[in-house]
Amino acid sequence: MMSMLKRSNLVGICVSSFVLLSWLLILFYKYEHFGYYDWDLAYFAQAMFNLSHGSTYASIFDANFFANHSNLISILLVPFYKVFTCPFFLVFLKVFSYVTAGYLIFLISKERLGAGIAVILMILYFCYPPNVFGLLYEFDFESIAPGLLVLLYFFYKKDNWIGFMVTAILVILIKENLPLIVAAFGLCGMVQKQKKFIWGVVPFLLGIISFVVLTNIIIPLAGSHALGNHPYMGHYSKFGNSFVSIVFNLIAHPGFIINKLGLHHNLVWIFEMIGPLIFMPLADFGSLVLVLPIFLMHLLSSAYQEHTIYYAYSLTMVPFLFLGTIQVLSHLKLV
Repeated sequence: MMSMLKRSNLVGICVSSFVLLSWLLILFYKYEHFGYYDWDLAYFAQAMFNLSHGSTYASIFDANFFANHSNLISILLVPFYKVFTCPFFLVFLKVFSYVTAGYLIFLISKERLGAGIAVILMILYFCYPPNVFGLLYEFDFESIAPGLLVLLYFFYKKDNWIGFMVTAILVILIKENLPLIVAAFGLCGMVQKQKKFIWGVVPFLLGIISFVVLTNIIIPLAGSHALGNHPYMGHYSKFGNSFVSIVFNLIAHPGFIINKLGLHHNLVWIFEMIGPLIFMPLADFGSLVLVLPIFLMHLLSSAYQEHTIYYAYSLTMVPFLFLGTIQVLSHLKLV
């Protein structure tokens, strides 16, 4: 039995290593042949270079780097960027996080479904169209989140509170919308865990407070007015002019969400996101709660690129779709 477990782990490591190397070669070819035609990678690479030299200024936007998004994780990455001073280092981080998420999905599914199905799910994750398009697109700090998000789920299921909280803090530092996922874990913890305070109340408050502080204090203090409007509030101006008013209007008028769900381009987007998994994630309430904050942010946004699988935004949602699929398959296995 131990030899079989070791063999399956070796298969997972080999597949993950092959995918990591393959994607790095593909994206390095794209990088070397000037295939990054948009401004994202250039913007973040310049910001990292300036941060490594003690400046938060980004000339592409002519503003403070943190006025666009609160990518505070960049500060922790500065020592590594000083060693690997190259824009492709950011691409490597994106691919590494994606492969890490795939391998963790393999470990989680192997424990519940067996090694054979786990390998299939891992390969499916690596080939999943929204992931492929997300990797081919430029770079966004949100694209380094998948590995940490699955690790957050892993620690949550293993009742490892210290590991969960450390990972939660790292997730929060990536981008200002991701604290809402931590808050969603808190909501699940209030229902699913016996220790409801440390698994429910603490992560929920940490997520909500972090989101409010990042969006209403950190980003404005960095000078978001220099960019014309609030990076997020401008996408939701039809629902209100502040976070509180937006939430209140959406709760008071759920028809806004229903109307958005009925739009053709949103139906196509949802089908492309979940269809390849035969819509199984919809049957797992827990995973839906975890992905709901990010899903609603994209669904309600006025930015067209947030309603398609062809940008990097899908990378933060796909892990929860696979985790939900694992849950559904494990329930079917027990029936």
